[in-house]
Amino acid sequence: MNIRAWASIALILAITAGGCVTPSAGIDTPTAITAAKRDKVKTGLTRDEIISLLGEPESRLALQDGETLFFKDVNLSSVWVHLDKTGKVRDWEWSE
Repeated sequence: MNIRAWASIALILAITAGGCVTPSAGIDTPTAITAAKRDKVKTGLTRDEIISLLGEPESRLALQDGETLFFKDVNLSSVWVHLDKTGKVRDWEWSE
């Protein structure tokens, strides 16, 4: 199987796992992904702006059409940020 097929499989698994809802532990830390932070995620923000807002991603997935950044906090909230080829936010999704 080629690298593109593996990347596609990884992305599909990541998206389906991102839809799972986990109850929040309610721990308030500087790295918590709060609703206020998530509300600041907008289409067109740069990769650096997203990392400044949410911290370092737990994982990154490089794709032909861009990159996906995965963020997870101590409360098990998670955010998937999909960047285009220019490194700007194309779309995002989260679960708590």
